[in-house]
Amino acid sequence: MSDRKASRRRPPVGRTRPPRRASLSASSCARLIRRCVAGGDFDGALSAYRLFSEKTAEIRVPAHALASACAEAGNVRIAVAAYRGLLRRYPADYPFYKELEKLYLRSGQPRRALALYEGMAPDNPLRRKGLKRMTGIYWRLGDLSRAVSCLKREIREYGFTARLGRELGKFYLLQKRYVGAIEQFGSALAEDKGDRETRTWLGIALMENENYELAEYEFSELLREKPNDFQALVHIAELRIRQNRLVEARRVLEEMDRRWPGNSRVTLCRAEIEFLEGRPDEAARLGEQALSRTPFYYIWEQVRCHRILTHAYRALREPARARLHKEMQGALQQSRDVFGGLIRIAELKISTGALDEGRGILERILDLYPGNARARVALAELSLRDPDCRRAVEIAEGVLRDAPRRFGADILRAHAVLARAYARLGQKVPAAFHRRRRAEAKARLGA
Repeated sequence: MSDRKASRRRPPVGRTRPPRRASLSASSCARLIRRCVAGGDFDGALSAYRLFSEKTAEIRVPAHALASACAEAGNVRIAVAAYRGLLRRYPADYPFYKELEKLYLRSGQPRRALALYEGMAPDNPLRRKGLKRMTGIYWRLGDLSRAVSCLKREIREYGFTARLGRELGKFYLLQKRYVGAIEQFGSALAEDKGDRETRTWLGIALMENENYELAEYEFSELLREKPNDFQALVHIAELRIRQNRLVEARRVLEEMDRRWPGNSRVTLCRAEIEFLEGRPDEAARLGEQALSRTPFYYIWEQVRCHRILTHAYRALREPARARLHKEMQGALQQSRDVFGGLIRIAELKISTGALDEGRGILERILDLYPGNARARVALAELSLRDPDCRRAVEIAEGVLRDAPRRFGADILRAHAVLARAYARLGQKVPAAFHRRRRAEAKARLGA
């Protein structure tokens, strides 16, 4: 055989030729698909899948391999098509809904994520799970009224449970509907009298509604059942602060300091006392200290940190800092997670021209989530507005170096930043390279 004929039969370098249909099992096809995708050969992966699916109706394993591998590699267009095909073939498989929902949310398509569940009929066995997922999506979007509506629909259609009552009570607290929150927590506690979490939330709602004696009863019950419980003690301290019984609050905090030195929640309580006693400078110092120590997943604690810092900086006549903390407080109150709330307000600030405030929020996000691709690329876009755009290049190149391929939207934005930045710097070759890569990333996303 001549070298020319042999070369015609070899697959191109970097591509994996699918074996003949007869030799493919579902598992071997799935392995081949993953190998193709890992090598960037999406056409090869599609060919392998089509060869397999032409002659069999049971395509679950290779189709899921195609969908999940392409989602991980950032090819949203193929991944979405594969997941939708799976849902048409296997409409009762709940995990496929969750995975496609996650893909839609990650690629900035929350309305499509909601549409997965909105059309489920009342007799659909997945409807209850769909309502729960819709509640979570609306919460992440900061649309509390629709989240509440979905949760109430679940209660109406499937009956009240302690969990649902507790979740609805939390939503009412966020909306400052304290009487409604008290009713929901009370009903949930009646269903499960030993639930310490629900009793804690009931005490918080009573305290917010200024029913201080009833709140103290609930916190005291928690301490009676479990003496020296941190949560119950800190709520007692916070209750004393609300009642302006600051000497008693200090005594509780001193005892807690001996047991839990350096705790951020205790530090925050001290900041509140300093502010109430007319020392806003010390309140700001302790508030910033508490904020820096607060783990990112303690949303309520961060809300309170921002609230006391808002008051402290207003008293210190620093309106810009006060306004920044006020807006971060509001963003967190309307969000299910810290990141979602802060990134939305940061991007809104930047889009409306409040660049310094947007930069401050992005830096706060990166303190909490070092290396986060979405925050870094937003900071790169912001740095592109500076007279010297080399900082934008540095940040965007870092995003491309570090971000997993599944973060396709962030990668696309990083290429766009680099194309513009290199063009401004007069470097035509890298600018053209990143324009091409942006177009390729856009095609993979189906954008």
